[in-house]
Amino acid sequence: MKAIKRFVHIMRGWRLNVFTVVAALFVSMSAQAAVITVQGTNSFGPVNCIPFGCPAFYDPHMGFIYKNLPAFTLNPGDILAYDLGQANDLPLSFTISLAATTNNGGTIAASPFTTIATNSTPAVPTGDNIPYNYELAFTITNSFNFSGGGLIVDFLPTGLSTTDATGDQVLMVSNGNDPSGFFVQRYYFGAFAGDTSSGDTSHIGNFRIITNDVHQVPEPASLALLSVGLFGFIASRRKSEKSKNV
Repeated sequence: MKAIKRFVHIMRGWRLNVFTVVAALFVSMSAQAAVITVQGTNSFGPVNCIPFGCPAFYDPHMGFIYKNLPAFTLNPGDILAYDLGQANDLPLSFTISLAATTNNGGTIAASPFTTIATNSTPAVPTGDNIPYNYELAFTITNSFNFSGGGLIVDFLPTGLSTTDATGDQVLMVSNGNDPSGFFVQRYYFGAFAGDTSSGDTSHIGNFRIITNDVHQVPEPASLALLSVGLFGFIASRRKSEKSKNV
């Protein structure tokens, strides 16, 4: 009977110590945001209006083509953001679609486009005049998996165009010859997503992706905490056993 009581006491102590250590470990594994910023070495602006300042003049489809991009996965709630250097006078609204290119640096979609946001208005609906703050944050509603390399970002306007005839309500941009090596070209007057029959290699928008990292990996400090906790538990058990055997 005494042996059974002793076993129960040990198990209770084991559960308490392990629960404490594991709980601390999971607290330290809080969600981390992964940020990818594609910005030219010689970025400039604001200049030109495609696609955010003049969608009623160069639509229906407008877009940008990039290369040498890292792999990423977008899930609902993630962000695709662009950056105006001069605000619009009307709220923006776009359906946004993505496709990888057949080869890195190419302009042809490797597969059908994936619509990642429909009739989407950014977090700052008209944009602002602050360079490089990426305020045109569109919230993703459909997942997209990108293995890296070439990418096409297509914009189909679903809102009103600016009424300011200057057409300067536009991105901070880079050109196709930028030393960063990220930029290929832009296109406009597209009859369909990725239609590059009209386009050039100037004024390609910088952008940012913000994803929630759902694949959590214990940090070194978390692993150290777990080790210390377990070793501490073992030591306390041994000390308890010795005191009872004296």
